[in-house]
Amino acid sequence: MPDEFAQMVASYMEAGFLENIIALLRKERAFYLLGSLIADERPRVRIGAVALAEELLSAHREEMLREVPGIARALRSGNPTIRADALYLLSLLGGEEARAYIRGRLSDPHPAVRQAAEEALRELQERKNCW
Repeated sequence: MPDEFAQMVASYMEAGFLENIIALLRKERAFYLLGSLIADERPRVRIGAVALAEELLSAHREEMLREVPGIARALRSGNPTIRADALYLLSLLGGEEARAYIRGRLSDPHPAVRQAAEEALRELQERKNCW
């Protein structure tokens, strides 16, 4: 996690201040944090990143789509759970760029990540008509 602000947000997320973080990101539009949050080793932070995206996506989808490459960096993690969580987050955001990153994980060395990629592609297909 590169900057102090990102570290602070992750620490607050870990402490359970999700509503405060949602309000902060809504105000500051600091969606770039999604990439570092989803790559965090702490499960509560990753769960919070997904909850953040779910809460803010309808109002800020276009802005959040710009963060797909940052989120996709988590797909290079050595931790297969982080890779799977990043796939889920990418499926929430949608778009062709996210779909391409997800497809790239269909051949992941870890079976759980391959399964997560398959599920993410199914989710994208199901939500395609919602946008």
